[in-house]
Amino acid sequence: DLEASLRVVLDDSDAFDSFKDHVGAAEASLTKLDMVAAVRELRSQPFEAQEDAAHHVASTYLEPGTWENADTEELVGQLVEASAAAIRAVATEHMPSFMLSNASDDAVQRLESGSE
Repeated sequence: DLEASLRVVLDDSDAFDSFKDHVGAAEASLTKLDMVAAVRELRSQPFEAQEDAAHHVASTYLEPGTWENADTEELVGQLVEASAAAIRAVATEHMPSFMLSNASDDAVQRLESGSE
């Protein structure tokens, strides 16, 4: 499962760095990966601290007019959905070639051991 493999990469900073290097000049994909990382950071914070961070992440990555009236819980939900969609898109586009690349042998080994 490409999405599960990408989630493993996201959890390993070295593998994530290798994956971002592999994605390279694909700016849209790099932006999606940055959003995913920002949403993960947001969700790691206590709920009370999420409001300002959620608004910052939303203003950076979501379309204007789609989130401004949402309360914090709804906004975090929108961000989680957007993050999941980004993971699906990036995994579909880049994980097959990443899994086959020689430059990412260590990351691939971590992926394989993590998915067993």
